[in-house]
Amino acid sequence: MQIRKVLAVDEIDLADPLFWSRPLEEREGAFATLREEAPIPFMKEREMPDVPIPVGPGYWCLTRHADILEASRSPEIFCSGRGATSIADLPPEFNEFFGGMINMDDPRHGRQRRIVSRGFTPRALGRLDASVERRADAVIDRVIERGECDFVADIAAPLPLEIIVDLMGIPESQMGMVFEKTNVILGLGDPEFVGDPSSIIPAALGAGSELAALMKEMAADRRA
Repeated sequence: MQIRKVLAVDEIDLADPLFWSRPLEEREGAFATLREEAPIPFMKEREMPDVPIPVGPGYWCLTRHADILEASRSPEIFCSGRGATSIADLPPEFNEFFGGMINMDDPRHGRQRRIVSRGFTPRALGRLDASVERRADAVIDRVIERGECDFVADIAAPLPLEIIVDLMGIPESQMGMVFEKTNVILGLGDPEFVGDPSSIIPAALGAGSELAALMKEMAADRRA
């Protein structure tokens, strides 16, 4: 790919949605310019119309690989626990409810990681091969006779979710609900999933509460 540097460094605004609609060659050119001239730029946050979340002061952007590695290896300096998946400063209860392990720092993160790490050893993953292959075959079989598909909606999105659902032991009957509610939570800025911007927070809380209720039901069943 031939990158194109069409923006001066002071014209690059990563918070502007129009920037992300530019051709990939121009976006890559903009990041190359930042890495060369302003590798850690400060970007102002933009107000989201009808979304009841206050606009924060802005954020620093790490554009160089070495700086990203440094941040990821220095949890005593760089915090994930106050939110790692959103530019906006969300209320603490949102980070707790929706962020999970992503929005945790050590030592809490370490405790959670040790709980789940036993399920991801090479031997444990080897036992999942057949299950993953079966899921992949089923996903493809659902669309192959049509001769065409929306790759994201029909294959790329459902395949990893169905694998995770299998790992968690969620009943097949609940898969549609889990798919729908996780799309709402992960796609809050997408009108396909949340049409009215003013309903983003109620939609997120509603979807999260339904998923939490399913987890509590499953936990009670496991304990029994």
